[in-house]
Amino acid sequence: YPQRTSLDVAAPAAVVDQLFGVRLMNYRSASGRIFHAPQGSPVLPQALRGAVSSVAGLSGRFRALSDDVPGGGISPPVARAAYNISPLYQQGIQGQGENIALISFARFDQSDLDAFARQFGLPGVVPVNIPSRQDGPATDTSQAGVGEANLDVEVAHAIAPQAQILNYNAPQVTAGGADSFGPLLDRIVADGKANIVSDSYGVCELTFPSADILRDEHAIDSAVLHGVNVFK
Repeated sequence: YPQRTSLDVAAPAAVVDQLFGVRLMNYRSASGRIFHAPQGSPVLPQALRGAVSSVAGLSGRFRALSDDVPGGGISPPVARAAYNISPLYQQGIQGQGENIALISFARFDQSDLDAFARQFGLPGVVPVNIPSRQDGPATDTSQAGVGEANLDVEVAHAIAPQAQILNYNAPQVTAGGADSFGPLLDRIVADGKANIVSDSYGVCELTFPSADILRDEHAIDSAVLHGVNVFK
């Protein structure tokens, strides 16, 4: 991994057994799921103890489940509870008169947004599409990319159903080869249409040039100084 904190290593069970002093066994859970787990605790060979702190991933006994996201995803009531929106709702505040700017690097699917609104009894949402002036609109139409764009719109709409969604979008990389986050955020501040910005995109900074990171930090600092709230 870029952060150089871990290694993924695969080997036959017999090699793992010998290297770490365990015995990998197959088990069946009460639900019928087959998983493997070691008998005994792994012991690092002397030669690795100065470079390796621990060994993980030998047991498939437990499945990681988020405590925050229920099975089937986040419904509007769950999203409102997670962000403690109920006191605002009790005052009749549901985003009336507010604009929420979203930063997107993929195209959203309007049919998916329509289905979401119908399923949960929300007013319809048609985001205002605002493509980058320099680099044009978002071009990512992959399933993962579109799903991310839909998710961003739907969660914002679930929390503030009366707010207008402004979809600021661009290809994730500019024509000059830099990331598009900073330019889009600067555009939002310059337009002055929204003082709330939501951006859920992000990867490890070690994969980006330091100049790009600094440029994005300057954009965030400028937005804050102009009274624009940026949420990740």
